[in-house]
Order: sequence, then C-alpha cells, then structure tokens
Amino acid sequence: MGENMSSTRRFEMVEGSSSKFWEVSVDGASFTVAYGRIGTPGTRKSTACASPEVAAAEAEKLIREKLKKGYSEAGGPKNWRPPAHISPGDHVRRFMNYAVSAFNPDADGEGGDDEGGRRELPALRELDRRVFSVGIDYDSSEEDYLSRLDALLADPRIGELRGLVIGVWYGEVCEDPPSATMERLIAAAPRLKALGGLFLGDVVQEESEISWLHQGDCGPMLNALPSSASSWSAAATASLSPSCGILGSRA
Repeated sequence: MGENMSSTRRFEMVEGSSSKFWEVSVDGASFTVAYGRIGTPGTRKSTACASPEVAAAEAEKLIREKLKKGYSEAGGPKNWRPPAHISPGDHVRRFMNYAVSAFNPDADGEGGDDEGGRRELPALRELDRRVFSVGIDYDSSEEDYLSRLDALLADPRIGELRGLVIGVWYGEVCEDPPSATMERLIAAAPRLKALGGLFLGDVVQEESEISWLHQGDCGPMLNALPSSASSWSAAATASLSPSCGILGSRA
C-alpha cells in the first residue's frame, strides 16, 4: 500500500460460525474502515491523521493486525494458521473453529456425551456450526469403527460436511496404519464436496502413545480429497506426497 492509496482493500474471515469482512481505504490524510457480517453494509468509521503518510501507515498497521487474526484479503491466497495446541490428554473439541461432535449411528437421538465430553449424535446435522469425529472406545473393535465410518460416509448430508476428525481406528495397541480408512475416504472423495479439513489421529495418551501410531502413506488419500482440504496428523510415522496439503502436529 503506497502513500497515495485510494482504492479499498477488503479482508474476510469465513471460519466456523464467523462470516465477517473488514475494509480499509485511505483518502489523503484520513482513512476509513468498514466492518461487519458478510452480506451486510456493516459499520463505517473515518479517522483523520496528521498527514497522508501517517494515514497510510495506520492503515498498514490495521491490515497486519487483521492478518494475524486470520483474515484473508479478498481475491488473494487464504491466510492459513496452524491449529491450536491440544494437550495429549484431551480429545479435539474444536476444529476449524467448529464444535466437534462424535458420530455414532447407535447414539440417542437427543445426543449425550462421548468419552471425550463431546456431543454424540446418530446422524450429520447442524453442519453450519459443527464438524464430526468418528472413532471407538476401549470396549469396541476395529469392525465397530469401520461400521461407524461407513455409516458416516453413507449419511445423506455427507456432501455438506466441512471437517472430519478421525479418532481411534483399532481395537488393540495400534501397529498398522489406517489403510481401510484411507481407502474409504478415497472412494468417497467425490461426495466430500465441502470437506475443508481432516484431522487424522485424535488419539489421547490413555488410548495410545504417539510413538505407537503408524499412519503410512497419507499422500494418495489427501490428493484425492477436495483441493481446498487441509490435513492435520498425529503419528509417529506418516509419509506424505508433496501435493497433499498442509500437515500439522498434535504433539
């Protein structure tokens, strides 16, 4: 942004329940910001400065602050931020700024809580404000996990799911990668139209040491998913191809 900037620069944050815009323009020795929910006129505020140089500098400062908060400039690349740190003893409760609910087709329709304290639901719903996790507890088998995953992928609203968290996929101490999970996600990729994030390995310390988790080659799965999808992984071993997206870490 130069000293004589007069065009408006617009920044947006569309994440979870947030759908906000922020704009700034400099006109001589003053600048004007507008902000609010996307789709509304928002609120406007003008500020007079000592000189055009000061006005431009103040606008630049505000832009940097918005970028740090996760806003992205309209028409530009997405301003990616790494996921927040999650304790090894806690299951993921929020992902991509959405509440995480546990998917269990046998759950009470009203939704109780799973082992991690997350709401447990028998079907995909309220997808404008929640994403879903699929996994098993220590009383269940790998077959139970695959049955849950198959039910989730067969849900009529799977095309609206924006984020998916994969929990425990094994019955005993994990020695093998989640090959069956990856095969199923590859097959379902054309239907996962809205998927924007995948967390593979939401496994707490009591369920497995991270050094025991082996995820194998995630590249083919991530390459098959929508190009907008980012991936976070918790594992001792995970190999990825160069174009598979973003890899973060739980521990």
